[in-house]
Amino acid sequence: MARILLTLLLPVLLALSAGCSAEDKRQKTLDRAAEHFRKGDLEKARLEYQNVLQLAPDDLVANERLAQIWADRGATFRALSLYSRVRKLSPNNRDAQLAQIRLILQLGGVREARQELRALLGRQPDFGAALVVLTEAVRDAADWRAADEALKRFQDRGSLQFQLATANQQRFIGEREKAVASLRRAVAIDPKAVEARAQLAGLYAELGRRAEADKEFKEAAEAAPLRSQVRIRYAAHLVRTERVAEALTFVTDLNRQAPDYLPAWRSLAELALLQNRPDDAAKILADLLAKDPADGEARLQQTSLALVKGDSKRAIEDLKKFGQDFPGFNLEKYQLALAHLRENDPASAVTALREYVIGFPDNFEALMLLGQLQLRTGAAAAATDTLQLLVSRRPDILQAHAMLIEAAKASGKLADLVKVVSENLNKAPESPLMWYFLGMARSTLEQMPEARVAFERSHGFQAEFLLPALALVELDLRDNKADEAARRAEQLVEKSPKVPAVHLALSRARAAQKRWKDSLQSAGDALTLDPRQGGTTGLISQLLNAVTEPQQALTLAEEVLARFPADERVAIAVAPSVLRGGDANRLKGHYEKVLAANPRSAAVLNNLANLYADQLRQPQEALTVARRAHELAPDAPIIQDTLAWVLFLNGDAAAALPLAEQAVKGLPGNPELRYHLAVIQAKLGRKQDAAVSLDEALKFKGEFPGRAEGQKLLTDLRN
Repeated sequence: MARILLTLLLPVLLALSAGCSAEDKRQKTLDRAAEHFRKGDLEKARLEYQNVLQLAPDDLVANERLAQIWADRGATFRALSLYSRVRKLSPNNRDAQLAQIRLILQLGGVREARQELRALLGRQPDFGAALVVLTEAVRDAADWRAADEALKRFQDRGSLQFQLATANQQRFIGEREKAVASLRRAVAIDPKAVEARAQLAGLYAELGRRAEADKEFKEAAEAAPLRSQVRIRYAAHLVRTERVAEALTFVTDLNRQAPDYLPAWRSLAELALLQNRPDDAAKILADLLAKDPADGEARLQQTSLALVKGDSKRAIEDLKKFGQDFPGFNLEKYQLALAHLRENDPASAVTALREYVIGFPDNFEALMLLGQLQLRTGAAAAATDTLQLLVSRRPDILQAHAMLIEAAKASGKLADLVKVVSENLNKAPESPLMWYFLGMARSTLEQMPEARVAFERSHGFQAEFLLPALALVELDLRDNKADEAARRAEQLVEKSPKVPAVHLALSRARAAQKRWKDSLQSAGDALTLDPRQGGTTGLISQLLNAVTEPQQALTLAEEVLARFPADERVAIAVAPSVLRGGDANRLKGHYEKVLAANPRSAAVLNNLANLYADQLRQPQEALTVARRAHELAPDAPIIQDTLAWVLFLNGDAAAALPLAEQAVKGLPGNPELRYHLAVIQAKLGRKQDAAVSLDEALKFKGEFPGRAEGQKLLTDLRN
């Protein structure tokens, strides 16, 4: 009987023994994984936790730790999948739920994230971390009000989370200085709170306080964990402030210390593209995807390389496929918009951008592009809304100010916009950028006294902010207060002698005083500081043209040429004044000096050819020089026209005709080119074509060389 009983129990005992052995193995593997995790060896921890899942697929600890490891590494989609499993295994695990929500928000799933957050805070209104994320998910006024209600219900007003959430709310409605104060309180509560310091740095950058932004960002990045988005954001800040090489050094060092951190690899690929190294970027991304084909962000970057290589059709196909594989996130929509633009499809680009900015309202390039496209396609009201959001979030992007004013004016909303901005400034008057914006808007509305007050307030809050001071100089000039404008501009030059714009302002003020020599001196100072600034040579030309006495203009032109003897743009700018002084040979000498330094200057060669043809009456020399210019710039309409006209003057109308036709096709709005074409057509007996060309030329309302001759020729052709 005992033997029978033992025989019956043996399978049960063996099963129990095996079960204990499996459970013991699972626990030991968990212990090893936990030890690796504690030491920061995430790869060994990952392998051990995966071994646990081989033994027990529903092990909660292993699933949650693996989700955290993948999230820390930046493998967003893998982490998201694992957190979904954790949520099923532990529905009340609020930390896992919040981690999943953060990932959803990071991928642009704003609506889903908000729904989850409101439900979570409805159950646990004092969950501070969730409150912070809710304020990060605010996208419009309704979201802001809902988050504000949640903030009011939050009890721990002295906590770090309360200050972070408050700063997010203040920032959204444009109260940046108040947000700065909230973030400073957050840092005081916890000096090691790197996220608070990074946000403070971002605000400083928005407010144009670069030194403070640099300091906070650098200290936050150094204090942040090795695998932290704060470090990647610091690198992005360096790129935004045109320190790409410094960013590359920083990210390369981060990659060396944490080779498993995927965002660092992706950042290296982005930097390679910025430095025009697409092959290096392609290799980095190919290596990443070989290691982890589920890396959605790397795949998106790889897909976007087709755009860099100019294959927009393939990019559109690949990006649409990406959207199908990763539905609901709209990650690919910005790149898709760029591809649609390459295909001259602005309507599809606008649709893609509208979907994208819902999830990623902090991509200010996307907001700017959307506003531009809406404005260009006649949707001024929509552009006003888009650009108003952009300006409220990034008042430091001054191009957006001008675009918003243009859009609001076109949609009839400018007066309403001024009213809203004025009310906001009454509540938070410390923003110099928004006072400047208000001044620009009031100037557009011709409300000059009010504009002056706004510019003065802007300059008063931040004396080093030059734009309102420059605007005040222009208002002085508009009000015929030349002496006041000069005094103000002189002060600006004294304070900021290395800024070209202040020298240009002083030049215009001295011109208003008719101090031509001093005015040209200031314009020259601006050109010396920034030789690439094309508008400066245009101002020099205007100043010389304003001098009524030809010999005085010639003397001043000579002084400018002596200061910039090799500058082709200066030579071209002063040419009319030299000719007005009656000295074509002297101008020829100046052109030859420029060509000695810049022998491949097509523009100067073209002008010299015209000088030989029109003033010096040397058509053969003109032809030689015109051909040299055409060899250097064969597709430039002005140069095509010059060669055509010189060929005509040399008796070769047949050779001139195709060049003249190309020139008119390239610049159809230039009446002088049409006049030249008509003369050539008439010479070849094509009287009807010549009459049509002259009709088009004479429709131009202003004066142009050849108008009187063209009118006479047209009369002759019709008689």
